[in-house]
Amino acid sequence: MGGNKLFYTFLQEYEGLANQSIEKKYRSDQVSWYVRRIAAHLDQRLFTEKQPAKDWDERFERAKQSMKSLINKTEMKIVSVTVSKEAPKRKESEPPAGEEAKAEEVKEESAEAKPAGENVAPASSTSAMAVVENKTKDWSNKIKGFFKEKLSKA
Repeated sequence: MGGNKLFYTFLQEYEGLANQSIEKKYRSDQVSWYVRRIAAHLDQRLFTEKQPAKDWDERFERAKQSMKSLINKTEMKIVSVTVSKEAPKRKESEPPAGEEAKAEEVKEESAEAKPAGENVAPASSTSAMAVVENKTKDWSNKIKGFFKEKLSKA
């Protein structure tokens, strides 16, 4: 798991890190991660922390994936809030009268409204989802610009 040869091989994965001064090398995020990984192994603990990105391309891809995940979570929250607001409210003392008939109506409406296998949000959440999509595009463009600027300077 450890050893000088493995550590040296690890440093080679990061451009220029192996050639840094000892002080800079050992204060880097990459070496800190490596030390935490070794310590977890020695303590027989599970270590799930992602290895630091090796270059700007990898950082950009991770940022994109993170944004996609955030968008998906946000969309799911919007849909669930919208659905819960649209659901008819009944008193707890009332029996769920006609629930089977309502379920059939919903199935028929959803089958007519969307193609099979396609997730379509209720109409009232469409504007909220459009706002999320626009914000996401804005952030995505900002992130791309940031990384392009960093890459052009490198």
